[in-house]
Amino acid sequence: MPRIRKRAVLVAAIIFFLIVCLNRASGAKSFLLVRTWHFRWAMHDTFAAIGLASILSKQPMLQLVGQDSYEVVFEFRVKSKLPPEAGIRFRTYGVQSAEDRACSSSIDPETQAIVYRCPLELHSDAQGLTLRIITPNWQSSEYHISVPLPASIVNEPGHYGVRIALVGDNQFAATQFTKLLHSLRSWRPALLVHLGDAVQQADDSRAWSTDFWNPIAWAGLLSSPIVLLAGNHDTPSLYSPAKSYGSFTLAGGRLFVLIVNAQTPDTHSQRAHIAAAFDSPDARKAHRRIVLTHMSPFIEYWDPVSWVDGGEREWNRHVREEYMPLWSVPSDPTTDVRHFKPADLVVSGHQHNYQRLSLADTHYITVGGGGGTLDYDRVCDWSTEGDLATCVGEEENARDGNEASWRILGMPHAVKTVVRYHYAILDIQHSVYDDTDPAEERLPGHGAAREHLSITWTAYDADGGPIDMLVL
Repeated sequence: MPRIRKRAVLVAAIIFFLIVCLNRASGAKSFLLVRTWHFRWAMHDTFAAIGLASILSKQPMLQLVGQDSYEVVFEFRVKSKLPPEAGIRFRTYGVQSAEDRACSSSIDPETQAIVYRCPLELHSDAQGLTLRIITPNWQSSEYHISVPLPASIVNEPGHYGVRIALVGDNQFAATQFTKLLHSLRSWRPALLVHLGDAVQQADDSRAWSTDFWNPIAWAGLLSSPIVLLAGNHDTPSLYSPAKSYGSFTLAGGRLFVLIVNAQTPDTHSQRAHIAAAFDSPDARKAHRRIVLTHMSPFIEYWDPVSWVDGGEREWNRHVREEYMPLWSVPSDPTTDVRHFKPADLVVSGHQHNYQRLSLADTHYITVGGGGGTLDYDRVCDWSTEGDLATCVGEEENARDGNEASWRILGMPHAVKTVVRYHYAILDIQHSVYDDTDPAEERLPGHGAAREHLSITWTAYDADGGPIDMLVL
C-alpha cells in the first residue's frame, strides 16, 4: 500500500477513534461544546454580518411565573439599532389566527444586546405554543414549545401524569452542567425547575449564553417551560423573571407549587405572599403542596471561612425564622395551632450537595449540585439532640427563646446527604377509577369514583445513577 494511502487510513482511523471516544466520554464532549459556545459568542457580530449566524443570540425561553402566566425571553445582538418591526408573533395549537405581542425590551450595557420579555397568558386548554420571531432580515425563525401545564399528559383513560426535572447552582461550571444535562434530558421532562444561581455573575451576558442558555438549548429543554428561581449569584438580571415569586397548580389542581424569593430584602412582602398562598383555595384543595426557594431554612455544608468571617451564616436566617413557620404545622398543636395544610416538600439549592431532612410532615431537600464547587465541609448540625444546633463559629445557634419557630416546629432530622453533582426527577401520577376502597378519596358527585395522587421523587448523579428516592 502506498505510503500516502497508509497515512490517510491512519488519519481516518484516528478521527474515527476520537469520534467514538467523544460520543462515549460525555465530559470531553461537554468541554468541546462549551469551547464552541464561547467561540461563537465572541465571533457573533462577525458571523451575523456575513450571514452565518442569526442576530437572535438567545433563543426564546418560556419562563413560567405564575398560574397560566408566562414570559417569553429572547435576545438580539446587532451593532445597529433594530427597526420597529422586529418582534414576536405567537399562536397556540388549535388556534388558526396569530397575533402580535407587546414586548418590553431592555439594553444590556455590556454587549448592547436587546433583551425582549413578552408576557402572555396560556390557559389550561392550551397544549402548545408556536412562536415566530420576526427579525429585519431573512433569518426570522419559528419555534415550537410544548405546554402541558397545567393540563397533564394523558397516558391512558383515567390516568395521567407530569414529569418535572429539578437542578440548581451550576454557576460558572458550564462543562459539568452540560454533562449533567446530557443525563437529565433523557427523562424528557414537561417542566424544568432551576433552583437559582444559573450563572456566577448576574450582569454577565456572556455567561448567560455560554454557561446557561446554550447548555439548556443543546439539551432540547427550551421546548418546555422553565421555572427560574432567584439565586444570590444570578439576580437581578435582564434574563431572569421580572417577578421572582408566584404560585401555580399541576395535575388539575391536585398539586400546589409556591415560588418564594429568598433573595429579596423585602421580607414583609414575601411573608404576605406565603401566608396568602397557603390560605388560598388552591392550596387548601390540593392533595400535596411544594415550596420552591433558593435557600433552605437549614444549611449544613458550606465554606467554613465564608460561613464565619464572611457572615454568610446569616444569609438564610430570615427563611428559617420568618418564612418556614408560614408553611409548617406545629409539632405541639397546643403551642400555636395553624389552620392550613402544611408543605409536603420544600426544595432549594444554594448548598452545593444533595441533602434530605425531615421535620414534622415536611421534607426539606437541597438540590444544589448542578456544577458549582461541591461543599464537603459541615458547618452546622441541625439534627443535634436537644434544643441547640451545633454550628461552626457559634457556641450556641440562635435556636433559643428569641427564635419562636423552634418552640413551635421542633428540630429537623437528617435523612440523606450525598456530595456529588446531581439533579432530581419528580413524577406526578394521578389515577381516577371506580373502586370501593375507603382509603382513597371519593370524588364529589361521581358515585363510587375515586382518585389517587402519587408523587415519586428520585435524585440522580450526573451519570444517571440513583442516589435517593422518596414516595409521597
